[in-house]
Amino acid sequence: MNQMLTTGIDGNLPDVTYLAVFIKNMNGEVNWEKKYQTSVQNEHPEIQMLNDDEFLDKVMKGKTKKAGKTGKVNIILISNYSPCRLCAEELIDFYNGKKSLIRKFVIRFSRPYRTDEKLNRNGLRYLHGAGITLEAMTMESWFGMLMKYLKIYDAKPDKVMKRDNYTKKILNELLTDGEESESES
Repeated sequence: MNQMLTTGIDGNLPDVTYLAVFIKNMNGEVNWEKKYQTSVQNEHPEIQMLNDDEFLDKVMKGKTKKAGKTGKVNIILISNYSPCRLCAEELIDFYNGKKSLIRKFVIRFSRPYRTDEKLNRNGLRYLHGAGITLEAMTMESWFGMLMKYLKIYDAKPDKVMKRDNYTKKILNELLTDGEESESES
């Protein structure tokens, strides 16, 4: 969790992507969670998640606790990096194929991944265009996920906030620029 929290602060740019996945039922209760990270074979955590039968089963069954009714789920991904272009394409394919089972799909991240590369910028724009919500991590979302860990990892809240504000700015610029350039076409 320390690497996830401090990615992009003071030059900390790990070669590993960390991903926490939460599936919430219609009542907003977390009924499944799991963590992934870049594998030794360099398999991205988003791909690991999409190939995880347990994850797919939870999305397919989306049970609520009320009367055992099946309902749409909310999927929340929290990562230290935004998805690369290839992972973005896989996430979009998954979402389009399971849209009837998903109420909301949110990806929160603390650092944009190589957005100096056009393909990765476009990947974020395509995720957004597909209806997947992209969010920069905020102090509130960190506290919601990691409140008890902040003291353990000696995270500097001002540096976390500065990094998160930078990510929010870059994301807003990417998504706004993408809409303008598409309308110019």
